Amino acid sequence: MKSADALLPEGDRWLAALADLASREATELRASDLAAVLETQKRIAPLVEALAAHGRQRIDADFRGRIAAVIARRTATLAALAEEIQAARETLAQNNTAHRRLTRLAPVYGGHANNSPRLSVTG
Repeated sequence: MKSADALLPEGDRWLAALADLASREATELRASDLAAVLETQKRIAPLVEALAAHGRQRIDADFRGRIAAVIARRTATLAALAEEIQAARETLAQNNTAHRRLTRLAPVYGGHANNSPRLSVTG
């Protein structure tokens, strides 16, 4: 088993990588690049697991503070992501409602719900 001293360089690298990825995740979310956010989250997961596995060892207050800062950043990013998801759900619900209305009203006006373009040859 590694000593607490042996964890520090490893832990520092993991935490630096986690902080970098958390920053990237926030930037991607602000850019609405949700596919990139998902890929970044996949890269974050093993770092979180590694830090958690070593979390039982003694760590100093500075390291603990750095972890808290990364957690705070990720918490804010995840809250913003939850808002994006909720907005997308609301938009989808509005679109579904509009589609249902159109489907009901189209026959009244002589149209079909699924109007497809028709070829017309004039000459």
